[in-house]
Amino acid sequence: MFEPPPGYVDLIADAELAPPPGEPTALDVPGVGTVLAHRTRPASIATLAMAANPALKLPEQQEYLARFVADHLADGEYERLADAMISDDLPADTFFLVGRQIATRGTPRPYTAVITLAVQTGYHWREIRRRIHAAGIVDPMQLPSMHAVLDVTEHAVLESMSGEDSAVKRARFYDSLYAPEPGQTALNGSEYAPPPGFSPDEVEATFDAFTAAMR
Repeated sequence: MFEPPPGYVDLIADAELAPPPGEPTALDVPGVGTVLAHRTRPASIATLAMAANPALKLPEQQEYLARFVADHLADGEYERLADAMISDDLPADTFFLVGRQIATRGTPRPYTAVITLAVQTGYHWREIRRRIHAAGIVDPMQLPSMHAVLDVTEHAVLESMSGEDSAVKRARFYDSLYAPEPGQTALNGSEYAPPPGFSPDEVEATFDAFTAAMR
């Protein structure tokens, strides 16, 4: 039987119709300094998910990370940081550090949890969008924060885990989101690897479990 394709393209298309972000405000980035950045909105998930999409090669992931950062910085900030990196006034992983801080702004979730849930949201977007519609919200892109959508995704994934080993599956899923991070691997460096649990096979297995629970 043919399975439906991932929802990344649907999410990107919806994000293109999203309202513009609010005014940029000061954001402290450890190791970089203060930058002016917009807060994330539901549309932000599109580029963030693609920055860790395991179906993409590293250069494509890097391009999406750069786009995520550029989309959220105030006018001129991206160029200012790039110039400072070229002159060695800022570290080589500046864009990763900035992207990480933008992605986790306004939530206690660690970066691993945010980007993991972003990948899940992108892969399962049509089902996540349906759930948001069912809650009476016509346009998910009108929600005030990206993190409100990630809440829906986390709850949906947990709901999909049933059966005798459901407690083990949930514990494993929570560990993949919230276990202490061993280190900060730069997404714009050669050491990048997708978050744990998101090899193509693991994503497909999660999708199967997720959709089975919806039937």
